[in-house]
Amino acid sequence: MRILSITVLTIFLSGCSPLIEHSYSTHNPTAIEVLKENPKADIFQYEGLIYSNASQLDWVQEKEFKKGELLGKIINRTHNGRLFTDGVSSQLPVGTKIYQTSSKGVGFLIVENNGQEIVYLALIEG
Repeated sequence: MRILSITVLTIFLSGCSPLIEHSYSTHNPTAIEVLKENPKADIFQYEGLIYSNASQLDWVQEKEFKKGELLGKIINRTHNGRLFTDGVSSQLPVGTKIYQTSSKGVGFLIVENNGQEIVYLALIEG
């Protein structure tokens, strides 16, 4: 009888707790994810974040961005998301200069390519 009581109690208590725990986590998109969704994406990585060409976004075109301090250069170009590290781009040529913006816009960088300044937007999950 005692074994039966313990068994019933164990089944009852385990039935009251969830069998599957759902944990949702968010993370910033990786180059692998971006290029899988759009193999022609114009992206680069800087300080662990992926930046995407934002020149076609109307709300970005309406803002005025000015080049700030030089941060670095593109050091490699690849379409293989697994090879992305800081300074790697999918479209920009090696040697392209990366600048911070002098405006207060968070998550924006400017690149200078063939004399043209292009605004890139950080892909941040939030």
